[in-house]
Amino acid sequence: VLDPNTLPGLKPNTVIPFSFDEKKASEHFRNGVKKIFLIPNSFKKKVPENRIRGIYVPSFAFDSNTNSSYNGVLVKDHTHTNSKGQTTTTHEYIRIAGNKLLNFTNVTIESSSKIENKDMKALLPYQLNFNYQFNNDFIRGYSTEHYCDSIDKCFEVAQQEMKTQIKQNILNEYRTRYHYDRVQSFNLSTTFNNNLYEYRLLPVYCFEFTYKNKKYITYMNGQTGKIGTGYPKAYWKIVVIVLSILVAFGLVFLLYLLSN
Repeated sequence: VLDPNTLPGLKPNTVIPFSFDEKKASEHFRNGVKKIFLIPNSFKKKVPENRIRGIYVPSFAFDSNTNSSYNGVLVKDHTHTNSKGQTTTTHEYIRIAGNKLLNFTNVTIESSSKIENKDMKALLPYQLNFNYQFNNDFIRGYSTEHYCDSIDKCFEVAQQEMKTQIKQNILNEYRTRYHYDRVQSFNLSTTFNNNLYEYRLLPVYCFEFTYKNKKYITYMNGQTGKIGTGYPKAYWKIVVIVLSILVAFGLVFLLYLLSN
């Protein structure tokens, strides 16, 4: 067990403890994979033997009040069919500009060498009402990793995530108003104010196993039991989903043509 108090640098502010042991985690894993459509049926029927480890993953949670200015051009297509059945399309260009104020809390960025940020995001959210002031008693018996990325680097990642959400929020508002078809250009400038952070340890179970001669690592939220990424996928199921989406779009387009 790593004692964070013996390491240089920042010390953890808070910790979210594991809410169940390894035996219960294995049970959650066996039951949880049965509910994930993309996992092969043969895997669901017989989950391979696996090695399970409980790890406290270092992360930084950021709060920030953002002020953004933006401008851009949206495009709305208009399709017309004449009496001869000939179809033409014209384009309406909608110029947008304005300001957006958004406040963010608990934007969580992992700082681990063991798990990538996209894998950590798949485990969120954690229930923050069970977030306790750090104490060594919480981590006894578990592996605990020290942060590997600086707080400045993690804040840069958090800023990019916040800017992505700001852009989506703005474009969603205009989509409701104009029902545009695509974005031709979009420029965003954001300032981040009243920035706060918390160095937090998050509980994660790591499952290592072999399926059809290939090694996998799958993660689980050690508080809620939510299964993240890293499991094997049945690609025929992915094909079915893609074809279903294409058929649905085709039907919508056909109905649109018939209505005109």
